[in-house]
Order: sequence, then C-alpha cells, then structure tokens
Amino acid sequence: MGGTLPPGAAPTIYKDLIEIGKKRDTYVILDASGQALREGIAACPHVIKPNKSEAEEFLGREIKTIADAAKGAEEMLSVGSETVLLSLGGDGAICADKNGVFYAKPLCVPVKSTTGAGDTFLAGFVYGKNKNLGNAAAFKYAVSFSAAKIQTEGVDLPSFK
Repeated sequence: MGGTLPPGAAPTIYKDLIEIGKKRDTYVILDASGQALREGIAACPHVIKPNKSEAEEFLGREIKTIADAAKGAEEMLSVGSETVLLSLGGDGAICADKNGVFYAKPLCVPVKSTTGAGDTFLAGFVYGKNKNLGNAAAFKYAVSFSAAKIQTEGVDLPSFK
C-alpha cells in the first residue's frame, strides 16, 4: 500500500491497515513518505520502499554516498520492517534484509522518462516474490523492471515481450 494520503486522512491509516493485514497473514508492503511512513513502519510491514528523499526525511540527514544509503537502509530495517528497498534514482538501489545489504548499480540505458520508475521497481520485486524467490533474486527483477520503465515514454508501461 502507499501513495500520498488524501487531505484529512489520518497519518496512522497505513499503520492501521498494516496491522489488519498482518493479522490476516497478508504480505504487506509500504511505499509512503513523511509521517505516514514513520507511523506505518512502526507496524512492521514486511517491506518498505522509500526513495532517497523519503529516506533522508525519515533519517533526518542527507544520503550523500552509497555507504550512507546502506547505513540508512540498515537503520530503517532496525525500526521494524523485514526488508528495505531504497531506490536511489540514477545512483541505483539498495536492498537490506536479515541476510545483509545488497547494492544494484544503475543499468546503463537511455532514459526517456522516470515517471513511474519507483512503482515499477516495486512491481518487479513483487513479481519476484510471487515466483517464490528470495529477496536478493526479487531485487534483480525490481532493478530490471525499473530499467525497462525508464526507457519508455511518459506513463506507458514497458513491454516484456
């Protein structure tokens, strides 16, 4: 679940939904920012997917290097999520879980549009998890899907033919 909360929505709404989902044995992923991320992560979703600016806001500091990103992902992991997928735009991505921290360099592809790249990144991870893959392998799908998306104009979805 994720997205910008509509006006008037309580910042605890994702936290409440995560708790409901987990009681029903649902695999819960949170892609949110600000107070909604802070509240939601407290409910221990299985996965959180902040981007660089969302992570910086959560951590209260800038992420200047890949090492900063890895440390930040580990800190976010310690707050309660099982997996942190930290997208860094043109600098790649981080996947942190109990097995360690993995870094994916950005793929060298022509960029036509970054709109939807983060959502497509998350969709790739979910695709891998639905194939019963571990996080490291699902992370490869995330990176691949996102690379395909940025080669596509506007909001169009990439073709995987």
